[in-house]
Amino acid sequence: MAKIEKHFQTLFECMADSIKRPTLFEKDMFLFWDDPYISKSLLAAHLNPEFDGASRKLATIKKTVNYLIKNSLLKQGDTVLDLGCGPGLYSNRFCQFGINMTGIDLSKRSIEYAQRKAKEQGLKIEYIQGSFFDINYDGMFDSVLQVYGEICTFPNEERDRLLRIIHKALKTDGLFIFDVSTRELRKREGLKNRWRFLAFRKTYCIRTGI
Repeated sequence: MAKIEKHFQTLFECMADSIKRPTLFEKDMFLFWDDPYISKSLLAAHLNPEFDGASRKLATIKKTVNYLIKNSLLKQGDTVLDLGCGPGLYSNRFCQFGINMTGIDLSKRSIEYAQRKAKEQGLKIEYIQGSFFDINYDGMFDSVLQVYGEICTFPNEERDRLLRIIHKALKTDGLFIFDVSTRELRKREGLKNRWRFLAFRKTYCIRTGI
């Protein structure tokens, strides 16, 4: 009888643990980005021109690139670091405008795709598989680009650390371009996407449409 009770106690503890809500920003040891099935499906989602759940839709990507070029926020000859570059959907396009791109992403599959496409198109882009938090550039970039709101996924202390890393990587008057989603925006706009432009210079900030 005691063995049966212990068995059920263990079973109930496992069930309780499985439905326990994780703490905010709790980390897992599971290598999500390099799981063979997940990484393959994620790359397919990135490359779907009509899907907005991994990268922006192709029309939005083109609009964003054209906006940044047209308004001279990114210019020919600039050096730009693309954080979370995925399969290079932004970096490849910016490089075609004469911008010197460096892209970094955790996903090996996405980086390999980006490298292959850049080679096919004759584009000189440095693509690196790795973490934002492992980079160590010092005053090297005119701009740092972080698209798709990944900066919102980190706890405060990690986000502050990332901002210090970005600040160090930028030249004196460098520009940090990123997008975010806030709780206040979601309450006001609902779940629909309505993107705004937000950029910070190293010495001052530009805010448009927020």
